[in-house]
Amino acid sequence: MSPTPPRASTKVPSVSASARARLSPLRILTTVVLGLGTAGRLLLALFFAALGAAGPSPARWGMRTRPQPGVAAEGTG
Repeated sequence: MSPTPPRASTKVPSVSASARARLSPLRILTTVVLGLGTAGRLLLALFFAALGAAGPSPARWGMRTRPQPGVAAEGTG
């Protein structure tokens, strides 16, 4: 009779709070898409469309308020 191989550990490692925080958006997306079905997918599509529509405004603001490349700021140089 051959010896039995050692069993793999069944102990589940604990998950840190930061790892749970990083996984929470995934948990929310999964719940919305699977839990609400078609309505969840449409809600998610509307959310991403709103984010896409809102994106150009902060980008324009950022370009307007940043100094141009190659232009020294006042008091330097």
